[in-house]
Amino acid sequence: MTANSNCGLHAIRHLIMHFNDKVTIRAIVRDEKKAEALKEFKENIEIVSGVDATNKESLLKAFRGATKAFIIPPNAQNRADLVCAMVDGAKDSGVQHVAIVSVYGAMTEKTMFHKQFRHMEKHLEASGLSYTFLRSVVFYDNLLGSADTIKSKGEFYGCMDDAKYPTIAVDDVGKSAAFVLGTEGNQHLNKAYDMTGPESLSQAEVAGQMSKALGYEVRYVNLSDEEMRKALEPVFEEWQVTGFLELLFWYRDGNAVVSKDVKEITGTNTTVYDWTRAHMSAFVR
Repeated sequence: MTANSNCGLHAIRHLIMHFNDKVTIRAIVRDEKKAEALKEFKENIEIVSGVDATNKESLLKAFRGATKAFIIPPNAQNRADLVCAMVDGAKDSGVQHVAIVSVYGAMTEKTMFHKQFRHMEKHLEASGLSYTFLRSVVFYDNLLGSADTIKSKGEFYGCMDDAKYPTIAVDDVGKSAAFVLGTEGNQHLNKAYDMTGPESLSQAEVAGQMSKALGYEVRYVNLSDEEMRKALEPVFEEWQVTGFLELLFWYRDGNAVVSKDVKEITGTNTTVYDWTRAHMSAFVR
């Protein structure tokens, strides 16, 4: 679901790369215009667009004939309700196994985002379907939003002080989803995996790794909590700002640690340095 998201695109790419002779792929999207992002895969997948998660018949049609589903929660305040409806539609269509992108620490239900995602998880657990939860930390890819200031000033900003915590490449989450769904057998059924990168770094250390990869100095500039909120408010809705900051503060308090799950599922786990090298074009001066 929401297959045009970055995570969905990476999952499709890895399903084609590693399992194309074993699976038939159907990409489901809500916005017909956003289905354009899937054109590069059109020779390998079926694309179903215009799917409405609030309409049961729309979901039944979208999932009909599928045995496995990968659901990526939308960036909407009511996403828990939308995902629960997707799970119900998948079940009623005959899907047997659902993998879902969740948030690292969901079991704690400590923050707004934790509560939202744990609600989805509980609904899937109660559905009777086989499930896999991919509980992700925040993405390296968020740094792409700072590409302009990195190129112009050699700086990116945050409010994490010197806290060390893991982040992850979106591609690693998508690849993990592809291996969970494409691998034969039941080793991934009814499992919850922590999706992290291989390193726990401070933001200053992230800047250091980016500097090595880019060949010019990148600095991390620490903001106060209030300055960080003011920086986010023009870009995101209030609920997103509050939820994201709650999650960052939870990381800052030392609650996130490196997991080996991504490496064990896929055989690889991308570092900040390697991610930066793969995205050089975004940061070239």
